[in-house]
Amino acid sequence: MTDTTALPESAAPAEPATARLLAEAAGRIDAPDVVLAVSRNGARTVHTGGGAAPGPVPRERLAHELGSASKPYAGLLLARLVAQGRVRYEDRAADLLAPGFPVHPTVRRITLRHLLTHTSGLPGLPADFYPQAVPRWSTDPYGGYPADRVVRAFLRARPRHRPGTRWHYSNFAVSVLGHTLAAAT
Repeated sequence: MTDTTALPESAAPAEPATARLLAEAAGRIDAPDVVLAVSRNGARTVHTGGGAAPGPVPRERLAHELGSASKPYAGLLLARLVAQGRVRYEDRAADLLAPGFPVHPTVRRITLRHLLTHTSGLPGLPADFYPQAVPRWSTDPYGGYPADRVVRAFLRARPRHRPGTRWHYSNFAVSVLGHTLAAAT
């Protein structure tokens, strides 16, 4: 496969019609720019576009919503902290986040391992997440859901199943893991 993304100068310049479509797409999702990669017959062409003028913050200093790209970092951090003896995979998240705080017995049994492996029983997202996320769905749905709210949602959660018995993909669980590791360090 030929990858034209390796060298920026080899990326095809957007034709006017493509540039217009990219600017429209960026506007529809309230984003400053979009990237479109097209793979055809083993060759990849990348087009970038949008209509926003550069903001006051230099691009290299912008904070980006990483989403699922942060999951491997959470796993690596957990592995490193376990290797250092600072936490154990079987440590209970609620005990690290809010020692002594009354929680549902099933929540009390959720370990760091359960959070990492999507076997905690937690839903994909907290129940109260959607009302605040929908208006920002295409740009930053997590922006209005700060750390303390994630922790509160976890402490009052009602898992769908007993931890460790079933797999269910959960952004919520990995978010709780990140906040738990932050609290433990």
